[in-house]
Amino acid sequence: MMVSDKLTLVLTALALLTLAVGSILVTLGLIGFANGPNYNEDTFAIMLFTWPFTLAVAGVLGTAALARTQGFSAALALLVGGPVAAYIFVSFALGLVSRLNGGDLRGPGISILLVPLVFLTVNVAAVYVAWSRILHRL
Repeated sequence: MMVSDKLTLVLTALALLTLAVGSILVTLGLIGFANGPNYNEDTFAIMLFTWPFTLAVAGVLGTAALARTQGFSAALALLVGGPVAAYIFVSFALGLVSRLNGGDLRGPGISILLVPLVFLTVNVAAVYVAWSRILHRL
C-alpha cells in the first residue's frame, strides 16, 4: 500500500467514524437523554444540531477520500449529493416516525425502535459507498 493509499484509508475511516459518533449522539439525544429527568431544551437543540454538523464533516472527509480514488467529479457528486440525500432521508424518516408516535420523537413507543434504525440505515449506506467506491479501489 502506497502512502497515498494510507491517506485515503485514514480519510475514509475518519469520515465513517464521524458519521457513527454523530449518529449515536443524535440517537441518544432523541431517545435517551430527551426523555430523562435532566431534560433541557438547549441541550436537546445542541444534539439536534449535531446531525447537520456530522453530515458536513463526514461529507468533507469522504469527498477528500473519494477524490483521491475516483477523481474530482465523483467527489463533487458525493459532496453535494451525499449530505443532501442523507438529510432528506433522515428528515422524511423522522417525520414519519413522529407521526406514527403521535407527533413526539422523544416519547416512549415506536420511536425508541425506529429512530436508531433511521441513523443505522444512513451509516450502512455510507459504509457501502465507502467500501464500493473508495476502499475497494485501494
